[in-house]
Amino acid sequence: DYDVKLPPCRRGGKDVPGYKVTGVLKRRWLEKVCNDIPAVLIICLDWSSAPRPSQEEEAQAVSYLQGARRQGRDRDLRLVLFVVLHSAVTDPDSVCGTLRQQPEASG
Repeated sequence: DYDVKLPPCRRGGKDVPGYKVTGVLKRRWLEKVCNDIPAVLIICLDWSSAPRPSQEEEAQAVSYLQGARRQGRDRDLRLVLFVVLHSAVTDPDSVCGTLRQQPEASG
């Protein structure tokens, strides 16, 4: 099971009018960022079994990519997409075009 579930974003006192930062680095924030919340989500796809992935594999990858974007957007996470292609592929852009053309997820 490769589903990644990130905890919801909590804004705390920053949304309260008059909030003032009283320190350079907050201890709880630093602990959370270093130990609990990832800064980068790496999505790995293994499409090395055939020169062209099936439509089902592409649809599954697109669905997973959109889900990861939705979860990562609230946390300001970066996504890295790592795709392993068949050795006979001469134009990787044409094989991965479906993934590149995905709009930013909304809502």
